[in-house]
Amino acid sequence: MSTKHYFPEDSVNTLVPRYLKSLVYANPNLGHNESERVIFSKSHNPSHVAVISGGGSGHEPSWSGYVGSGLLSAVACGDIFASPSMKQVLAAVVSTPSEQGTILMITNYTGDKLHFGLAAERALATGLSKKVVVLPATDDVSIGKSKASIVGRRGMPGHMITMKIVGAAASKGIEFDRVVSMGKALNTQLVSIGSALDHCHVPGRQNHEHIPDDICVVGAGIHNEPVSAFPCTYWQRATTDV
Repeated sequence: MSTKHYFPEDSVNTLVPRYLKSLVYANPNLGHNESERVIFSKSHNPSHVAVISGGGSGHEPSWSGYVGSGLLSAVACGDIFASPSMKQVLAAVVSTPSEQGTILMITNYTGDKLHFGLAAERALATGLSKKVVVLPATDDVSIGKSKASIVGRRGMPGHMITMKIVGAAASKGIEFDRVVSMGKALNTQLVSIGSALDHCHVPGRQNHEHIPDDICVVGAGIHNEPVSAFPCTYWQRATTDV
């Protein structure tokens, strides 16, 4: 992974706002709450289920790239590889009101579980939404069931399939409980595993250790982090051109 960047290291805190401004400039159908870094669909129908996602930035096109008709209603965008706050998630709920209820789709990381969970409780308590369900993605099979018994498996790219189908169902006016059931059923049938040739490098942070050229990493998370609770598995490639 190159250590050079198009932006200076001290721009790490400005990259996300600049990206979001560019996104809505190029897509007039999107709305933007700049202070809370929320992107929402202007075509959201309040009579339909609101499907909201979000998480750390730097995984583009998710999450903001999936906001639109038949997809996500809104997203809350955190800093690079950092969960959005409860306040940001609540702002996303406010931006896309629903008469049926709100589904919060997360990738089952600790920060996301905490902040989206708190937002769900607050939204219900304050009447922002009459029904709120947190739907975590748990498609990462690099973590065994026994090791994932407490927090569950991580969410990986399979989450995108669930988002697209759940969003399409919501846009058809399907009722809340059925959309939730569809999302849960989809998640149980999805499996994925992460692989990487090197660690990612966030501007302003020191590089991780370099992975040798003849080694690939199997079981990495969406931030190139190793499998929780035990070291990442390294597989030596059979040939250098694999």
